[in-house]
Amino acid sequence: MDLAKGMTIFFVVFFHALTSVHDAHMFSGRSQTIGESLIFFIATFIMPVFFALSGYVYKKAICFSDYKTKMGKRVYSLIIPYILFSLAYVIMQHVSPGSSTHAVNPWSSLLWIFAQPISYLWYIYALVLIYALSGLFDLIDLSVKKQMIVSLFLFTIASVVNLPYFLKVVFTWLVTFESGRILKERMSIYNNNLYFLAAAALLIIAWSFQIYLGGNLWYDTNSIKPLNFVSKLASIPVFFYIYSHMNTNCVSRYFKKYGRDSLIIYLVHAPVVSVMRALGMKLGVHHYFVLIVCVVFSAWMISILACYLAGKSKIIGYVFYPTRYTNKSISNL
Repeated sequence: MDLAKGMTIFFVVFFHALTSVHDAHMFSGRSQTIGESLIFFIATFIMPVFFALSGYVYKKAICFSDYKTKMGKRVYSLIIPYILFSLAYVIMQHVSPGSSTHAVNPWSSLLWIFAQPISYLWYIYALVLIYALSGLFDLIDLSVKKQMIVSLFLFTIASVVNLPYFLKVVFTWLVTFESGRILKERMSIYNNNLYFLAAAALLIIAWSFQIYLGGNLWYDTNSIKPLNFVSKLASIPVFFYIYSHMNTNCVSRYFKKYGRDSLIIYLVHAPVVSVMRALGMKLGVHHYFVLIVCVVFSAWMISILACYLAGKSKIIGYVFYPTRYTNKSISNL
């Protein structure tokens, strides 16, 4: 699964570079249309696949004590980078407001990060809550198949009822996490050529409906909602199949290597993308695709540098992987 993580996190960096340049509204015409098409394609699968990968490698608790221990470790491993990068992102916005293409988060938003996450950090917020809920389902001996059915029901509720943010984000994305758990139990789903063709056909059909019904924001498929629900779910077995059938070569080994540190890349890349896009435009890079390449390259390389430094420095490593650098018992967190 490291290869899948590495490839997907690269597409995440690419996606945020595209949206950062797109939302700056400095370009128009054909360049913007091509960018929107790429955004539409990439946004369909990156987060569903990431949640599914988390579900795929998820280890269920065998009892309540085990549940507390596992949840303690998961919370402890994510809460420190979550807090620090929430702070870093808000600081970046205030120091360089021109780097942000959206409203600058007020300092007071840092007081509410456990109710409303900052920008891209919503994924970590949602993942912890999904771990908690799926773990509770395991404790009441609900099979993964039944959990999948429940998650579909919860998605329906979140689609028609105005819920608090923490419930909405869990209810809408839980189905993608459970999809990963289903694929782990039934690997034939993503290894079978017929299943792949069926999922790919469903994905293309769903895309057609999205484009037809999506209006002016047809390309905005990052969040999961009824209109793009089918395409997002279909994308999971499609890309699991693609990743599992990739040949071993220098490219696959490269992305497999950095798939192990996909969390670091995820945390670092977003603020870097914003800063490098603003810097590139100030330096006179006004060609759309040249700017995209520059932003992707610089954000990726700086993220890779962070991975290297995390392996060399215990202090930096602790920021990203607290549980690797502490002997403190966290089972009672």
